[in-house]
Amino acid sequence: MKDPDKNKEVFYNQLASVLSGIPHTDKLLLIGDFNARVGRDKDKWSLVMGKHGIGKCNSNGEFLLALSTEI
Repeated sequence: MKDPDKNKEVFYNQLASVLSGIPHTDKLLLIGDFNARVGRDKDKWSLVMGKHGIGKCNSNGEFLLALSTEI
């Protein structure tokens, strides 16, 4: 795949699939370098983001925030 956004989409879909198999009663720490900037839009992402975001959200941040709302 040559399209970087398509690669990201495939990666996050695979990650979501793996994470969906983890029981909700388990504690989960997802650690890695996602090169994600989540920005400051705490109203839009209130379920997964606190009030101390900085900067502007990038596409990696959008993917990570969307994934976080699904798990």
